[in-house]
Amino acid sequence: MLKDKLKQLLGEPKDLAQAKQVIDLLLDMVEAQQEQLDALGDRRSSNSRNSSKPPSSDSPSDRKQRAKQKNGSGRKQGGQPGHKGHHRALHPESAVDRFHQWYPGSCLCGGEVMPSGKGPLRHQIIDLPEVRPLITEHCLHHGCCCRCGTPQYAQLPDSVSGSSFGPRLHACVALLNGQFHLSDRQIREYLQIFHELRVSLGSVSNMQGRITPWLWPLAQEVRDYLRKLPWVHADETTHWHKQEQRWMWVLAAPQAAYFQTHYSRGKLAADNLLGEDFQVILVSDRHGAYKTVPAERRQFCIPHLIRNFKKMVQRRGIDGHMGKKIVKSLQLLIRIDHRRQQGLAESHFRRRCCKVREQLVGHLQRGMEVCRKKSRNQCEKLLKDIGCLFTFIRHPGLPLTNNEAERAIRPYVIWRKTSFATQSARGDRFRAHILTVVETCKRQGLSALRILRDTCWQGLTGQPITTSVLAGKAVMAA
Repeated sequence: MLKDKLKQLLGEPKDLAQAKQVIDLLLDMVEAQQEQLDALGDRRSSNSRNSSKPPSSDSPSDRKQRAKQKNGSGRKQGGQPGHKGHHRALHPESAVDRFHQWYPGSCLCGGEVMPSGKGPLRHQIIDLPEVRPLITEHCLHHGCCCRCGTPQYAQLPDSVSGSSFGPRLHACVALLNGQFHLSDRQIREYLQIFHELRVSLGSVSNMQGRITPWLWPLAQEVRDYLRKLPWVHADETTHWHKQEQRWMWVLAAPQAAYFQTHYSRGKLAADNLLGEDFQVILVSDRHGAYKTVPAERRQFCIPHLIRNFKKMVQRRGIDGHMGKKIVKSLQLLIRIDHRRQQGLAESHFRRRCCKVREQLVGHLQRGMEVCRKKSRNQCEKLLKDIGCLFTFIRHPGLPLTNNEAERAIRPYVIWRKTSFATQSARGDRFRAHILTVVETCKRQGLSALRILRDTCWQGLTGQPITTSVLAGKAVMAA
């Protein structure tokens, strides 16, 4: 069939020159078909180990192969025979609500039992109390003036909110959303089951709407704090607004995390996250939106690069061979950084890094010369940004991974899968602000419930928001 088409296009070759044209055309067709096969092979071999796909999308065969590669200890799960036991410590007597004293009866021989004089054996039972809503009613009386007859009505004091729900309930709703990732319907069911409180879905949404502007000063404080640290991490993930795909961005450090939603995944959103005068080091993946940060203040996530080039390793021929060399050089960078943390002399560390850099540049240049198009493009892109791989040399302690941002944004990924999309700009802001407060409290060692309760009390009573999520141990240590 292909032969007939070629005859129609070119006719029978009459001399060597025409035959060469046919051969060149066939070779071009073979090369194009090979590129299509390579693309299909890449798509088929993509999994969570060599692409950005989540582990839940892996096929059963990929999971089975991954399980085989794990170096297990050979022991069963759970506690091991002979291990040291760990038991619940008794609460002090001052924390006990009720005491019951039990004494031994008479002996089997009929004799009375004399007290030993030693302390009793203590057994404590911990249970949850019955929780009922605390309802406070404000009665506003009215009357008429005795002199002029004008009706007079009592007014609520400034310390009493016009809302039907108090600060603890507002804080509870926000925490169930932001930390425990319950949907609005599940929050309504929780309040009814555990607190015997009937709340409509509209009331849940209205409480979220009231809380949102109160949380903004806390989120703004976290954002400004992160932009002044020596280095920060950034990442983004999908966020659904109605049926429109948007993005949830995070700026994170061990001390705090700031979230924002944006309709873009490009430079505009990244600049909004980082700020106009961003002067700190950014640890991230190779996403092009961060290219406004110069190479000397940007550190690529090395495991992310290793994951990407593992797909090149799986390709046949010279592509796979060069991919193995590149992955080996990247893994060597991580190993050298670990040696530095263990006390390797700075001169030895720098000398080894320079050697690895020369090897990596050589492998990438060689890959651009001999590999096929897809692998060649991979090598070319990394070679252009080679300076972003070695920023850690000049800054001891700078992480080589973007784990900080990925761990911060992971709870939202779970929340996104179990909840409905946001339906308004207010909902977008609420999700970003509550995630900022909850995640920062977690990193600061603070009680998110207490912070939210105090913030809601100030908001409901019309006071300025003075609570802070940056008063914990992480900031004090820094």
